[in-house]
Amino acid sequence: MQGQVIRDRAAESTRRSQPEVIAKFDALFAVEREINTLSAHQRRALRNKRSCSLIEKLKAFLRERRAKTFGKSETAKAIDYSLKRCEVSHASPMTLGGA
Repeated sequence: MQGQVIRDRAAESTRRSQPEVIAKFDALFAVEREINTLSAHQRRALRNKRSCSLIEKLKAFLRERRAKTFGKSETAKAIDYSLKRCEVSHASPMTLGGA
């Protein structure tokens, strides 16, 4: 019974954080929508200027959520994957998508 209560609380916490994480991703995609017609050089410069701080905020949010998430849950796996992609693709300013 207690295990079910813990799982229910974790699921509720995940549902409450969804709008916030979606808004963070949407802010990144808004930058991409605005710059998609520019040259590669211009896109890179604007990503460096506008997206890096958004990505750092997203990474901080994901780390915070990960600390509150059960280790083997699907949410934990998704967060771990996203954070790993951030680190692997760090050479590119749009690190989450690797693009």
